[in-house]
Amino acid sequence: RGEGEAEPGATVTLTIDRFIQFIAERAVHKAVLEHQAKAGSIVVLDVATSEVLAMANWPTYDPNEPKGRSKVRNRSVTDAFEAGSVMKLFTVAGALDSGAVQPTDTFDIENGRIRIGRKVIRDSYRDKELDVAGVLKRSSNVGTIKIARALGKDRLYDTLKTFGFGQATGIELPGERRGLIHPTKRWGEIGLAAVSYGYMTLVTPLQIAAGYAAIGNDGLYNEPRLIKEVRTPGGEVLYSHELEPRRVIKEKTAHTLLPMLAGVFDKGKKGGTARSLEIDGYRAGGKTGTSHKVDPATKTYSDDLYLSAFAGLAPIDDPRIAVVVLIDEPSGE
Repeated sequence: RGEGEAEPGATVTLTIDRFIQFIAERAVHKAVLEHQAKAGSIVVLDVATSEVLAMANWPTYDPNEPKGRSKVRNRSVTDAFEAGSVMKLFTVAGALDSGAVQPTDTFDIENGRIRIGRKVIRDSYRDKELDVAGVLKRSSNVGTIKIARALGKDRLYDTLKTFGFGQATGIELPGERRGLIHPTKRWGEIGLAAVSYGYMTLVTPLQIAAGYAAIGNDGLYNEPRLIKEVRTPGGEVLYSHELEPRRVIKEKTAHTLLPMLAGVFDKGKKGGTARSLEIDGYRAGGKTGTSHKVDPATKTYSDDLYLSAFAGLAPIDDPRIAVVVLIDEPSGE
């Protein structure tokens, strides 16, 4: 009773590239083990479409092990973090696009130290003066704060919202987090500073990747998607992903940002924060980031618990892929 003839199901075609997915899974596993980290995620998007070419997370789980099923989650969409310096790109993008700053503008970096109220914010380097490209290359908190002040809190907020932060991307996966951007009335002077360099906002790896892809795509944002199409057994198309790009920054602004991202890989004493990275065969651009996490016990930022991140585009002269890597709580040497 209740039995019937089997009916062929529809065919679902994903956007995943098997080779890139394999590389991403192997890389995130290796990074988590080498650095004795809590977890890691890698997202790779096609710049032109924001289609997901790879999405890998570690730890993963064995579907044959029932005890592991309660821990299943896709960290690339379900975990939202204060991502730190990888977010500085969007502060700079908003300032350049609005005309609040020009690429040739220079900023007094004050030897990498600035006081806001009772709080002192420091850079990793003791630079005296940097232009906009230098602020990104050296990942200067002081320079980013001064760029954010020129932009203003309302325009910075609008920039982040325009790039899709604080709202779901609509990816065809369960449990996606929207992230969080506090209303500007809650920022204050220290809030503006914190938001400008990636604190006081919660974002997912997928949201960051989609934002970087938009910059690589001449300033056009596409919602990231995982399903390319669905067909009936007879070949009829039930669903096909149609692009609906929207402009988030001017094309000129996007083109201005690309060589700035490339500068992060510059070598030498005054090189960028990614100067130790070697990419054979391609010229890439990107942004490194380290953000301290709140210690659950003390409810304050911990010196020992942090998130390491990288977001970038390659090849930088004509971007084809956007890549985001997040390693949660690395502790090894």
